Amino acid sequence: SSHFGSRPDSLCQSGREGPGSSVPHPRAPHPPPPTHPCSWNHRIANETEQKVTMKTYPVAAFFASPNSTVVLEPGTQCVDCHRGDVTVEQVVFTLANSACYTIPVAEPFAMYCLRKEYFT
Repeated sequence: SSHFGSRPDSLCQSGREGPGSSVPHPRAPHPPPPTHPCSWNHRIANETEQKVTMKTYPVAAFFASPNSTVVLEPGTQCVDCHRGDVTVEQVVFTLANSACYTIPVAEPFAMYCLRKEYFT
């Protein structure tokens, strides 16, 4: 079943996600590979109760120039990856107060939970 538009309660409330845990970036199980290379995306559960800016970067050129910038509303949403031929991206999430949370290797079909305490 799809996680689109639903809150991933079993994942985000498991206590396994976030900085300092044994699983630093929670991920839902990977579905089958896409039939088209451009059909992969990240699933983000924004539990910060505020808007978060998400910027993606190529792994080889971190902080050069973002591939994409998306504003995430609270809740779970899917964000298309920048290019279908790239299998991982670096992702930086920023709150309105400039606090950041970075995922150095974001994989396709992964689900990531965002909570206020992850941002520094």
